[in-house]
Amino acid sequence: MAPNGNAECRPLSDDPSYDGWVDHEQLKDRLGQIDGTSNGRVGVDVVGYSQLEREIFAARVGTGDRVLLVTSKIHGNEKTGTEALLQMLKTLGSSSGENK
Repeated sequence: MAPNGNAECRPLSDDPSYDGWVDHEQLKDRLGQIDGTSNGRVGVDVVGYSQLEREIFAARVGTGDRVLLVTSKIHGNEKTGTEALLQMLKTLGSSSGENK
């Protein structure tokens, strides 16, 4: 069981130490841009909703029998993994067939 205060679910904007991090709306916008400009190479879907009724997104790249699952933002205060995944999806979505 998490100690009191560590399990609180609240918007990050209440704490100025989170300035500059991707919030939910920015994540939604960036995933939408990647999906819209990837010419079908990256697909983004809503696969569920959080306790705060925010969308939970899944992005899929490629096809085949092998699957690699990469997760991010399991905890709302983990910035670097999300930024890395957004950049990876952007790169994969804008790559030509020669770079696959």
